[in-house]
Amino acid sequence: PALISLVWHLITGEALPPEACRRWLRLYPRIPLLNAYGPTECSDDVTQHVVAAPPAPDVRHLPIGRALDNLRVYVLDPALQPLPVGIPGQLYIGGVGGGRGYQGDPRRTAEAFLPDPFSPRPGARLYRTGDLVRYVTDGTLEFLDRIGQQVKLRGFRIELGEIESALRAHPRIREAAVLAREDVPGDRRLVGYVAPAGGADLDVEELRAFVARSLPDYMVPAAFVILEALPLTSNGKLDRKALPAPAAGRSAPHGPQLVPPRDRVESELVDIWQEVLATRPIGVHDNFFALGGHSLLAVRLMGMIHKRFDQELPLALLVEAGTIEQLAAALRGAAAEPAAWAPLVALQPEGEGPPFFCIHPIGGQVLCYVDLSRHLGAGQRFYGLQAPRLDEVGAAAPAIEEMAAAYLEAVREVQPEGPYLLGGWSMGGILAFEMARQLHARGEEAALVAILDAWSPAVHRVVPDDAYLLYEIVKDQSLQKGMAPPVSYEELRALQPEECLRRVLEEGRRAGLVAEDVGVSWLRRFLQGYRARREALQRYRPSPYPGRLTLLRAAEEDAGFLRTLQTELGIDVEDPTLGWSALSGKPVAIQIVDGNHSTMCAGDNARVLAGRLRTAIAAAVRDSAAPPELRSAGSRSVLFHDASPT
Repeated sequence: PALISLVWHLITGEALPPEACRRWLRLYPRIPLLNAYGPTECSDDVTQHVVAAPPAPDVRHLPIGRALDNLRVYVLDPALQPLPVGIPGQLYIGGVGGGRGYQGDPRRTAEAFLPDPFSPRPGARLYRTGDLVRYVTDGTLEFLDRIGQQVKLRGFRIELGEIESALRAHPRIREAAVLAREDVPGDRRLVGYVAPAGGADLDVEELRAFVARSLPDYMVPAAFVILEALPLTSNGKLDRKALPAPAAGRSAPHGPQLVPPRDRVESELVDIWQEVLATRPIGVHDNFFALGGHSLLAVRLMGMIHKRFDQELPLALLVEAGTIEQLAAALRGAAAEPAAWAPLVALQPEGEGPPFFCIHPIGGQVLCYVDLSRHLGAGQRFYGLQAPRLDEVGAAAPAIEEMAAAYLEAVREVQPEGPYLLGGWSMGGILAFEMARQLHARGEEAALVAILDAWSPAVHRVVPDDAYLLYEIVKDQSLQKGMAPPVSYEELRALQPEECLRRVLEEGRRAGLVAEDVGVSWLRRFLQGYRARREALQRYRPSPYPGRLTLLRAAEEDAGFLRTLQTELGIDVEDPTLGWSALSGKPVAIQIVDGNHSTMCAGDNARVLAGRLRTAIAAAVRDSAAPPELRSAGSRSVLFHDASPT
C-alpha cells in the first residue's frame, strides 16, 4: 500500500532493530520512523529520535534521542556517578514525568525509585530503568540492552549486558550474547557467544584481549563460542536456551585451554590450590584471585606452601605472581636466594595517566586492595605500599613520619615527579596524609589524598587491642559462612595475650573457620607487626596540611564504637569529617560508600568505592593540569555529596 496519508511511523515498547528500519525505509522512503522510549513508570515517552534514512550496514544499535521537555536523563555508573560519551551505563530518569513508586509495593519502590541527587527540588526522585545505554558524540542516547541479566560469580555481581555491549563494540562482531553456565557441577563460568560480521574470521585470544581492555578480568568470558548466527525464538528474540555448551575440557575462568602442571613443583601447587579454593581442575596459568581467592585464603595458601616446601613466601607475592607458573618460579628462585622486601606491590601496573598509590592498613598487607584495583579497571595504574617485615627494621615499627618518608622514596621509583595520587584505608589514610604533608613541605604536590574511613589522629589515636583484632578476624570468617562468631570479644579481652591467641585458634578450628595451616607462629608474627604499628600511630602528632583531603566514609557505622568515642574519649562523633577538618587547609570533600569499615574495600562494596575513587582521580588530574589561578579554591564549608544507591 502507498500509505499516502501517513506522516510518521511511531515505534515504541521494544528496542527498534536496525534491519527493521532498513526494510521500512526501502518500502516507504518518505515516511520517517520516530523511535520513542518511555517506561510505564514515567507516564509517557521520555525520549524520541527521528530515523529518516536507512542505518548503515554496520550499525547495531539505534539512538533513542534526547529527553523531552521537563524530563531529565542520566547515564550513571553503579556508584551513581555520571559517565562520559561512549561509556555504557544504566539510564536514570528525573523530572515531572517520573512516578513516585508502585502502589502497595514498598520493596519494589525502594529498588526502583530513589532521591534525585542532581535536582535542587526537595523530594525529587529518580527512576532506575534497568536499561543499558550510552551517549554518542552528538549528545543523543543509544539503547544497548536490558540490565536484567545479573549473575553472581566468585563473589562479584556481574551484568551480562555490560559484557555483551563490550563484545558488540568489536568491529568484526555482528551479534553477541553472554551466559553464566554450569555444565560441570561446581564449575560456573561465563561463556561468550559471537556471530562475525560478514563472515569475518574471529580469533578467540584476540577477542579476550579486546574485552579485557574495557572490563575487569572477572568479567572476561572463560570460553567463547563462534556461531554463524545467534539462535532466535519464533518472534525474533534471542533464544538463550538454544545457545550450545562450549567445547568440553575447559573449566577454569581464563584462557581457552587448561595447561596442566609440567613438573613436581607445579603439580604440588595445583594440589594445594585445589584444596584451598575448593575448585578443580586448575591450570598453571589460572589466577588465584580470579578463581575466588581472597586475603584470608591467601594466608592459608601460603601456610600450606610453607609446610610443603619449607619456604616462606610473602603474601603480597600473590598479587604480582598470581598463577601457579609464577609461584613455582618464585619457589625455585627463593630456594637459591630469598627475595628482599620491597614496599611497592604492583596491583595494576599497566595503564595510562598517573598511578594511584594506596598505603597499607594497620595489618601491613595490601591484599585488601585487590578487589578495589580490579574495579577501578585495567586503565588505572594501581600500586600498593606494604609495611616492612619487622625482622628487617627491628622490633619496633618506625615512626609514622619515617614510614611516610620511606614510602615516598619508593613512590618516586615509579613516578619521579608529581602531582601524586595518594590514598589508604584506615591507618593507610593517615600515612597518605603524612606523605602529602611532607610533599608540600618540599614544594611538591599531591593532587589527591584519599582517606578511606579513618579518624583523624588529631582527635583519635586509640587503636583497638589484640583481642579486638583477633575477634574481627574470626567474626569476618563467621559472617562469610553465615554463622555467629564462636567466641565473643568480651571473652577474649579477659585473657592474657598468648591465651587469647590460642583460644581463637582452638575455637576457630572447631567451628571450621580457621585452617590447620594457620598456626600460632603466623598469628604471633602478624600481631607483632600490628602492635608495633599501633604504637607508632599512638606516638604520631600530626601537623596541618594546607591542601585538600577527600574522605570516603563507610555508610554503615558501629554504634557501639561511636558511643565509646563519645562517652570515654569525648570525641564529637557527629563531625562528618571524622576530625580531618582540624588538619586540612581546605574543605574536606566527603563521599559516602557502601559497607562498613571492614567490608568497604571488598566484593561489591569495592565496586561502589571504585566508582567514587575513579571520579575523584579524574577530578584531581583535571584540576592539577589547570593553571593555578583556575584551580578550585573552595570555601570553608564541608563538601558533602551522598550519592549512594540507597
